[in-house]
Amino acid sequence: MRIQNIAKVFLAAFILVSCAPVSNTISVETMEPSLVPSMISLPTSTPVPTALTPTIEWLRLPTPLNLSYSTNDEIILIIDELFPRFCVKDNKNLLTVRPTPIESSMQVSTLRFTEITALPDPESYYYYERADNVDNSRSAFVGCYPEDCSKLYLDDHESGKYYEVKFGAVTNRPIGHLQWINKDTVVVSQGGHVWLKIVAINVDKQQFEYYGMTPGCREATRMP
Repeated sequence: MRIQNIAKVFLAAFILVSCAPVSNTISVETMEPSLVPSMISLPTSTPVPTALTPTIEWLRLPTPLNLSYSTNDEIILIIDELFPRFCVKDNKNLLTVRPTPIESSMQVSTLRFTEITALPDPESYYYYERADNVDNSRSAFVGCYPEDCSKLYLDDHESGKYYEVKFGAVTNRPIGHLQWINKDTVVVSQGGHVWLKIVAINVDKQQFEYYGMTPGCREATRMP
């Protein structure tokens, strides 16, 4: 009886061993790379998006001119032809008015050139203009910087010098309409509530060639 019982125990153990699942050990080191992701979880890295900084550029304006003038009337006609909506010819060049007008808004402002070490960088959310003269020896720049829209900037390429130019503009109004009428003279304007100030500056002599205030054209003569 004992021998039969022992035989039954061995038989049962053999059957259990035969039915047990086989566990195979797989070495990740010897696996093909294509099999690794399906077998184990590898750490992943999410690429950090690169923040794009918008490029702020100076807007280049019309082709420079090379016009000559020798009289006050000639420069008035040139500016009037350039900006017909301003009707410059209907108003006087304040440089020639004697005596000086009593109204402060009609008085010629001081023109001041200040050498600076570099041009300021354009700021976001503002409008910037650049105009090059006919022989590319000078560039003029205008734009608004926080709380100040009153300055004209010059880059003299031949001397390598930069200038900040104050011509009587107010700080809270944008300036523009940059136009070189010859290699030395640049025109710039600033609008106001009623009057528009427009000046022509000879940057070689550092003096005004024209200084005017205009309300624009009368309705009957306004350009289309």
